[in-house]
Amino acid sequence: MEIKSNNILIGFSTLIVLILILCFSLWISRVQLDRQYAYYKIVFSGSVSGLSKSGPVQFNGLPVGRVIDLSLAEKDPGKVIAIIQVDARTPVKEDSIAQLEASGITGLAVVQLTSGSRGSKLLREVSNDTYPVIKGAPSTLQELAKAAPETLENANRLINDLGK
Repeated sequence: MEIKSNNILIGFSTLIVLILILCFSLWISRVQLDRQYAYYKIVFSGSVSGLSKSGPVQFNGLPVGRVIDLSLAEKDPGKVIAIIQVDARTPVKEDSIAQLEASGITGLAVVQLTSGSRGSKLLREVSNDTYPVIKGAPSTLQELAKAAPETLENANRLINDLGK
């Protein structure tokens, strides 16, 4: 009889320790089981180099979510569709804009959401789509690359005019 009670006590103690370790690891990783998410679609024109699945999404510089899917548009392969998951409390408005920004020196891209104007309504209230669409804007680097040839041409023209 005594041997069986020791085995039960050891097994019960081991089970308690394993449950405590699981609870501690959940607490350390700050898992929130009751967190609500909202999902949005962003359509980018052109390259989204540096952006990947599970890439960060920021709202006015604060981390609020992640990219859950990237794909090419079926009808226009020059456009990239990103599905993002953000905290449901994030006030994404109908005039909010999504833009890619470089993160540090690694070349990884971050989706940066702007807050929009004060008077505009929340995008979730306005749209009945499964994934409401946030307008995508070209990144600052894309705008610079697009404007560079014209700027060089103007500078070359100015130098030629000064030389005459």
